[in-house]
Amino acid sequence: MNNLLAETFATVSQLPEAEQNAIASLILQKISAPSVAPFLISQSDIETIEKAYIFRDKTEVIEFINKYPFLLPVVLEAPVQISNYFPEQRLLLQVINDPEIPNYVHLVLSIILTDLAPDEAMDREDELRRNWSRGLSHEIREHFYTILEYTDEF
Repeated sequence: MNNLLAETFATVSQLPEAEQNAIASLILQKISAPSVAPFLISQSDIETIEKAYIFRDKTEVIEFINKYPFLLPVVLEAPVQISNYFPEQRLLLQVINDPEIPNYVHLVLSIILTDLAPDEAMDREDELRRNWSRGLSHEIREHFYTILEYTDEF
């Protein structure tokens, strides 16, 4: 591969500057273009997610994960990580879109609390953040976060 690249650069460097720029532009377009083949979450992964979470809109969540496939490993890993701090709590996945803030769309994982005192819950959440979620990449944290939610709904 390195030989091919070296030969290509040697050939291109002999071309007039305008042609070099045109080729460079085409290369940049090609390597920065989004992937042509769409990511599709597997049926097995969907079943795993269905066992671990409840949803406000499952279709929207699955579409969001398909759009941002780097979130899939986190969504699959989160129940295990969270159970270390909140072993008895249910987990809710939902897509949140704030119409007042452009491009503010996130996958939100709510830890549904029913019987935990607020101070205890916040202490556990701090530990979870220190030991797991702070270690997630910036790209993931741009599209995914966890919150505590008290509700009788579920």
